[in-house]
Amino acid sequence: MIKAFQSAYDSIYPQNPLTGQRYFYLLPDFSDTFRAVLCKSQETQIKDAGGIWDHPCYRHIFERIMENLIPHTMHPHFQWKVTLVDNSKSIEGSTLPGGQILVYRGLVELLGELQSDKVSEENRFAALIAHEMAHSSSYHGYRTASFQIYSTLLQISCAAYMLSTLGMSLPAFISMGFLYSLHLLCGYSLDRNQEFEADKYGIQIMSNAGYDPFGMLWIMVVFDILRKEKNEYLTWIKSWFSTHPSPKERIQAIKSALIELKQKQCSS
Repeated sequence: MIKAFQSAYDSIYPQNPLTGQRYFYLLPDFSDTFRAVLCKSQETQIKDAGGIWDHPCYRHIFERIMENLIPHTMHPHFQWKVTLVDNSKSIEGSTLPGGQILVYRGLVELLGELQSDKVSEENRFAALIAHEMAHSSSYHGYRTASFQIYSTLLQISCAAYMLSTLGMSLPAFISMGFLYSLHLLCGYSLDRNQEFEADKYGIQIMSNAGYDPFGMLWIMVVFDILRKEKNEYLTWIKSWFSTHPSPKERIQAIKSALIELKQKQCSS
């Protein structure tokens, strides 16, 4: 009886083997239909962005890195795959639930061309891939989709109630506008927290695979140097409406994660 209850509990409220935390998912990890829809969306995204960038050297490097990192994601059953996108203007990477990762040409060339005696080219790419793999391994895509569904249902319910009580009035529309704004801000906050998580657990994946986790910090320092907005007050304002924390915020969080990792290694 206890085992049956534990099994049901673990199924409804599973523990992530990478983070050690429990989450409730409206869309479970085994949702093949959901994954298929997202993968189809990714195919369209790649085509619209410029198609696949078939660079044999970089493709080999990324495939080798991913092979080294996969055992340490705690999710070797995912369909891990990295695709290089032929868009030299975009400096970003993205991931979908289940292990599909996109890396844009602009980011690859930027990290590959910069000179550094402290961080090798492969270690930089390992930091990039580990960050994206941490997103998938932490089920960020499913958690975001679940939030969007719950939040939308709540907005619809509240809107129906307000329209039934207040009618087509200005207070009703102001209230619905407030709810929508709250929905956006909460969504942005969730996205930013997931970026912090991906940095933290990406460092863990890198370290366990034998890479120097300092590479994660190095990349953030580069992004901070390239940041166009130098006014800290405007940066703080924009951060409320951004899916990513500022590079400076991430640098501080990464430094804390590196210290925490070193302490764990010393105590073990």
